[in-house]
Amino acid sequence: MEYGINLLRDNPEIRLSRRLFDFNVDSKIEEIISGLGLDKYKMKIVERKSEKDFQMNWHIDDMCIFRNSKSHCNKYNKPHIIPYCKESPPIYTVILYYSTIDVDFIGGEFCFVDGKIKPIKGLGLLFDSREVHRVNRVRDGKRESMVIKLY
Repeated sequence: MEYGINLLRDNPEIRLSRRLFDFNVDSKIEEIISGLGLDKYKMKIVERKSEKDFQMNWHIDDMCIFRNSKSHCNKYNKPHIIPYCKESPPIYTVILYYSTIDVDFIGGEFCFVDGKIKPIKGLGLLFDSREVHRVNRVRDGKRESMVIKLY
């Protein structure tokens, strides 16, 4: 998490990409992306129906973050980042929520290092894919969302 805080401090433009928006849940994905002015990017879409005990640890999209075991790396808080996708990392991530917290599921908040988003059906979130983020554990119910990565 400290890495994410330092990343925002050193690259304040990352935070400028964050945008919450409403969308019609019956709209086509291409229409939503076009409405955001992001239709020039290649898309990869992942539909998520996350049930009880689902969670995601702190990460950067398409990368794993590991704490370095070497003392000189820990001193400067530089984690080891490993891409797990053959493509280059995405530029932007869009999350579309199809269920509502405390109605359809309990827990499951989306977290940046400096704040939380409470999912609501019809709410969209756009952010710079370099941002460190996680999803808190879903304690009950089903959390439905669509993740769109733009390359």
